[in-house]
Amino acid sequence: MSIAKVGSVKSSGAAIDYVFKEEKNAPKNPETIGGNVLGETKQEIKNEFSEQEKLNFKVENTVTHISISFPPNEDISNQIAAQYADNLVEKLGYEQNPYLVVRHFDKENKVQNPYAH
Repeated sequence: MSIAKVGSVKSSGAAIDYVFKEEKNAPKNPETIGGNVLGETKQEIKNEFSEQEKLNFKVENTVTHISISFPPNEDISNQIAAQYADNLVEKLGYEQNPYLVVRHFDKENKVQNPYAH
């Protein structure tokens, strides 16, 4: 059973920096496992989201951040985690928006968590 936490943030850049951030004491090993963005590097992805944000200057919180946590005893492959995130994005009606699925270790409990943006 997984747990999803949904929030919104003002900056896609900050959200992208967060999921790709490496910790010195607890490596997160971020890995892009899905989504519909074209960019491959962190900077290309940030640029792509930034261009989308410019299309509607009236929106304050431009990013929905969804954190999906799986139990530590479940061995979830990247393919299954990406499919789970894709299904969640579709059920929320966000599939026409740019989104990114990044999997990394949570520094607090070492559980692998995919993140969808």
